Amino acid sequence: MEENNILIAEFMDAEVEIWKAHERLGDDTSEDAWYAYFDGNGVAVEELAYGTSWDWLMPVVEKIEQVNELISGHILSTDIDKTYKEVVRFIKQTKTIDMKKILELQEQIKNLENALLQLSKEVTANKEFIQRQTNLSKKTVDMKLIVLDFRKSITYIYSLKKDIKEWEDEESILIDLGHQPTNCQWMLTKNEVIIK
Repeated sequence: MEENNILIAEFMDAEVEIWKAHERLGDDTSEDAWYAYFDGNGVAVEELAYGTSWDWLMPVVEKIEQVNELISGHILSTDIDKTYKEVVRFIKQTKTIDMKKILELQEQIKNLENALLQLSKEVTANKEFIQRQTNLSKKTVDMKLIVLDFRKSITYIYSLKKDIKEWEDEESILIDLGHQPTNCQWMLTKNEVIIK
């Protein structure tokens, strides 16, 4: 059980060290002791209670859950002995994998997913904007251009079907129709013209 407790302590980021008996007690004893250090606080390995206390074992299950929620559901049982054995089995299977690295990678994946979601929203918004602009530029309108040409003393009525964007410069339309804008008054209307 001590070997498994050391395994779990290391999984929980403890530093496990052996204290040589002669360093602790002098030359009169030969019993070495293993200690697990959690944030600088040492606990003798024989005092690690992962196999007998839910208070000790549940933080381990919670850390496993951080790696994979499905795994913790399989591990957790109402029987502490069964849960302890499953925890040890899981840790032995994943011992070659750096858990911190897995958690870092999962955080990076979550950040990438969020960035992709944001990018997707922006792309969708841009597509909608481009589509509206495209629809607007393709929109045509039946217009009447009424021109009072002072030089010729005649009123002209033109039926025009043009793209909306082409109405930005009416003077160029007048010139294209043979009028001098300085000698004319004009009006564009969508309404039908009534001639009496």
